[in-house]
Amino acid sequence: MAGIKGKNTPLILSSLSPELVAERLLKSAGWPEAVKIQEFAGGRNNRVFRVETQKGECLLKLYFSDPSDSRDRLGHEYGFLEACRGVGIDALPKPLAKDSENGAALYEFIKGSRVEAIGSTEILLAAQFIEKINQQRENKMFRALPNAAEACFSLKEHVGSVDRRIDRLTQMESASPLDREARLWVVKKLIPAWGKIKQKIERGKNLEMELDLTMRIISPSDFGFHNSLRKEDGSLVFLDFEYSGWDDPAKLVCDLANQPDRSLSLEEAEPFSTSLVSCLGEADFWRSRFRVLAPLYQVKWACIVLNDFLPFGRNRRRFQKDGDSETYRKKKQWGKATEMLERAQKRVPPI
Repeated sequence: MAGIKGKNTPLILSSLSPELVAERLLKSAGWPEAVKIQEFAGGRNNRVFRVETQKGECLLKLYFSDPSDSRDRLGHEYGFLEACRGVGIDALPKPLAKDSENGAALYEFIKGSRVEAIGSTEILLAAQFIEKINQQRENKMFRALPNAAEACFSLKEHVGSVDRRIDRLTQMESASPLDREARLWVVKKLIPAWGKIKQKIERGKNLEMELDLTMRIISPSDFGFHNSLRKEDGSLVFLDFEYSGWDDPAKLVCDLANQPDRSLSLEEAEPFSTSLVSCLGEADFWRSRFRVLAPLYQVKWACIVLNDFLPFGRNRRRFQKDGDSETYRKKKQWGKATEMLERAQKRVPPI
């Protein structure tokens, strides 16, 4: 696998400081000026700050952008939140103000704790959230939402999305022994495994048949308990909708079940998929589609977590000011990729 040295650097939309961006957004939202601004550590793609004012707290989000990725994360998230809050869905933050030019937005600050324990109650709350959203699918604000990031409506498109991820791994760095070892693992393990999974899918029928509009759903995308908080009353609030939009229901189920930070067992995922199928109808069709696409998305997530070995991933960490050492981060992500491939090879289905 040939190495390609990337020269991309992070695209910083504005040279304005977080303090000045916050000042402008607070004024636009009709809030008083900030008393204190504190950055949160450990952001995945962006920089996030708690903003304290005399009126209360809110959250400032500065979105990462890069020449290799033109997706409008701010637009997707803000539009999704506006649509949901506009119809009374409140298990997510309220959008307060946005500055597209500077890649920033201001949101309601949600107080809560990480969701550590996941049981039937949490699965039910997640399923109810998806159901509430899709009860509004005919609402004009929801109809106007874009397709989700990397939306796929045919099996051919799903296969293509993983092919592109595999191709991107040709840009993996080779500066250190760890980089070279990970590259070798991709060549010897990941790519051959994907070849077998791809071949099996392509032996099936109707690869190019797209889902009818009535079979598509509004998806939060990157949906999982890693992107949620538990409030003091026990209810859940869901976060991070940068990739949201119209998508294949099977992609939502496979992503939820295979989130690398908290993947679900068969027993945990089944109630969610059952709830979704009960809304969609045609149970045999959807359960078959879930089984076909499960290993595909397990390989895709293995590719995604290896972004830290790419120039794109390095640029993102630089933007985030990530405090973890590069070696530590890469080892951690490679471990997740290994776990995802094992799930694919063991054929752990999200049904």
